[in-house]
Amino acid sequence: MKPRRPETGAGAVRLLRRAVALVVVGATGRALWYRAVDAFILFVLGKPTPPPRGRPYREPVDAVAEGIVHLDSPVEPWSVHLELELDGSLDEARLRTAVDVAFDRHPRARARMVTGSGPRRRYEWEVTPAPERDPFDVVHCRDDDAIAAVREELVSRAVPLQASPPLRLRLVRRPDGDTLVLNLHHAAGDAMAGLVFLQSVARAY
Repeated sequence: MKPRRPETGAGAVRLLRRAVALVVVGATGRALWYRAVDAFILFVLGKPTPPPRGRPYREPVDAVAEGIVHLDSPVEPWSVHLELELDGSLDEARLRTAVDVAFDRHPRARARMVTGSGPRRRYEWEVTPAPERDPFDVVHCRDDDAIAAVREELVSRAVPLQASPPLRLRLVRRPDGDTLVLNLHHAAGDAMAGLVFLQSVARAY
């Protein structure tokens, strides 16, 4: 019987990537080499085993996200705010289904922040099989003042990280068309990440 080749986990690939980059270029420049090191490691070791479906798993929180967590406050929330204006009306049931598809495609969008498991990790992302709370709601606005009030209410409240997902979605019904609003905690993603999530929603819709 041939010996079974051990599986390569995503965590092992990340560890090797950091170790190789640290040796080659030092701590300050290792981020520039991550893609090249990833390609080399995956070529040698093969594709990493995907995380298990149906139960939570953890990912490291990088230094930038951790810094944003410390800067975030109820007075000055750190969030990314995006709005998608439409000429027509969206079907709420179809939109909810599309949002579920987007959550399935983007694991980080259904993550929560937890205490780290190691001495050097203060925080970790715990990706849940499904969102723990419903981030989606619908509001009706008659004019621009009402829309501005909805916008101000969203950007003035911090997005909680203790339960997934780290974002809010709001469907704003307007007389001349709907607006889909996304408010994402900046530690979980930037504007590009928010646009990618909205793109997945639009494609699934």
